[in-house]
Formats: sequence, C-alpha cells, structure tokens
Amino acid sequence: MHTLRSKPRRVSCSCDLYFVRLKDSSTLFPVEKTLMDEQTDYFLRHNHTDYQLSQLNVINLENVTKEIFQNLLHCLQKQCFPVEDFEQDERDLIKALFKVFQVAENLSIQSVCIMLERYLQSLLSRNNCIQIWRSSHNGSLYLSQLSTQAFANIIWNFTYQIHFHRSAVLDLSPIELLAILKSPYLCLLGKSCASSH
Repeated sequence: MHTLRSKPRRVSCSCDLYFVRLKDSSTLFPVEKTLMDEQTDYFLRHNHTDYQLSQLNVINLENVTKEIFQNLLHCLQKQCFPVEDFEQDERDLIKALFKVFQVAENLSIQSVCIMLERYLQSLLSRNNCIQIWRSSHNGSLYLSQLSTQAFANIIWNFTYQIHFHRSAVLDLSPIELLAILKSPYLCLLGKSCASSH
C-alpha cells in the first residue's frame, strides 16, 4: 500500500528575509525579500547589516507604523487595499489610503501607487471631495505644498468640484476656501478650461 507523501514545507531562513524596523514596534518585522525586490530596488539599496544582528538585513522605516506597513504588504500580496477594515467610515479609509500611498511612493513601489491612485479616483464624489482634499495634504492649508505630485490630476478634479459645486464650497472654512482660490492647481485648471473653449 502506497501512501502519499506531502512535499516538505519550505521554511524561510533569515537570508530570504528583510527585517524592518518600524515606528511603533519593539521587534523587527520580517518581510520576504522576493516580494519587495520584485516591486522596488529600495530595499536592495538601503539594506545594511546590524552589528548585533549580523545575519539579518535590517531596513529602517522608523517613521512608518506597523499598521501602515501591513496595509502596504496587503496591497502587494493581494493587489488591492484592505477596504473591509474600513467599512464603517469612509473618512478613515481615505486617510489610510493616503498614508499607504505616501509610503509606497517613498519606497518607489509604483504598482501600489498606481493601484491606489485608480482606487481613489473611483471613490471621488461630490460628497467626499472636501475630505479627500483635506487628507491629501496632511492638514496643510495650501495645495502648493502637496508632496505627492502623482495626485496632481486628481487634485484638479477636487478643485473643479469644489469650485463649481456650491454646496461643497459651503462646507469649507474661509481659510480653506482662500487656500483653494490661491492654489496654482486652480489657476492651471482655469487656463485649461479657457483654452478648451
């Protein structure tokens, strides 16, 4: 009688992993090298050997929380954002999206940036454009300070909606409205609209 023998499960060794030092974790967070290196060369360029952890490739991401990094890994592994974790509050979802996008951009993970940008475009509506505008620049009052230039085309949509929908404008504070009116993006949008007529 023959019995089926299952293949032995491959156990990752430290040489197959990067170990990430995160902002709110006292322990190093392991992540597969192949997963990261297929998407970005950031880890290859920034890894170093910690003297006390001589066999581990340690990456310092000390400004990134564990939650944000786990959401980033979910995007890499599943090719989607973990929306189910934010079903109760779209505002929290939007904030989380921007945080992951910023980390993905800093790590040069273009596939995640593109995926999140498209998903954010699908979320854009008259009702949430103010919330997305506020989230997109981390509380700064001026769109000109926006660090994520990849979102410039989406910002044009925000300013278009805010400028032409009276109900949305009424939701803005006077300072925020002034910031939008001073925004170079609104000027560009005005020139674009004028040239198309």
